[in-house]
Amino acid sequence: MPKDSSRQNSLKDWANTYQKYKYTPLDASRNSVRLLRLRPAPDSSWAIRCSLFHTTLEEAPPYIALSYAWGDTNSSFPILVDSDTVSVTKNLRHALLRLRPKGGEKAGDLVVWIDAICIN
Repeated sequence: MPKDSSRQNSLKDWANTYQKYKYTPLDASRNSVRLLRLRPAPDSSWAIRCSLFHTTLEEAPPYIALSYAWGDTNSSFPILVDSDTVSVTKNLRHALLRLRPKGGEKAGDLVVWIDAICIN
């Protein structure tokens, strides 16, 4: 079995210990939007860790927008969002691994809007 497959299997086992992410409603009285903070990691073997937060379009920090709502949903991979998991497609997982800041906690977060995650 290839190294990546065994690592991914252990991540899927890890994900089973967490609950599926539960979205909180956006504020309908404001231009609310959900954004994702992609946490840094020292290397690609670390699990993808994120946090989802609400803001308004007027107050939002600079962010990158990705559209990954479409894709093969038969093959999904868990990522950690806050203290729960979200399943993402293989292509989105790959994009998050490539975009994720390198260098550990000192690198800082990357703020992104991803339709597949930020729209429930």
